[in-house]
Amino acid sequence: MLSRGKRFIDSLQDNRNVWLEGKKVDKLHEHPAFNGTLKIISGLFDLLDDPRTRNEIGFPVNETGKYAHSSFLVPYTLQDLSSRSRAFYYWARETHGVMSRLSDYARSMVTGWYGSRERLSRLDNRFADKISAYYQTARDRDLFLTTSLLDP
Repeated sequence: MLSRGKRFIDSLQDNRNVWLEGKKVDKLHEHPAFNGTLKIISGLFDLLDDPRTRNEIGFPVNETGKYAHSSFLVPYTLQDLSSRSRAFYYWARETHGVMSRLSDYARSMVTGWYGSRERLSRLDNRFADKISAYYQTARDRDLFLTTSLLDP
């Protein structure tokens, strides 16, 4: 079975169109501009597979029994909120604070929408089903989510 980090690296080999300094980058994980960052992110994903660290950054998903990152934990209690905070701190410490807004920010947005799905369904009666499907897919497939909020 592949580690989560290896699955993440493998997922990047999907014929995406990445250019750097006027040249197309075919193998992101081998390119020196991306190699170090991807190794760090891969290692962060692998923390969920390690019994020594998975409780620091993750939680067991009731439906699957697998661990998911705490950014997918809907905080209903102070303990839930503390677990999320601890996971974000752990990732920040592992990256020495220089890789801000990894995936925790976008994952937290999706988790917030998922946690508010019934209320947001007043605006769109299909919202609860749509966000539930997206949230569960992102959580269960360890998707590395990001956002683009501003026009570059």
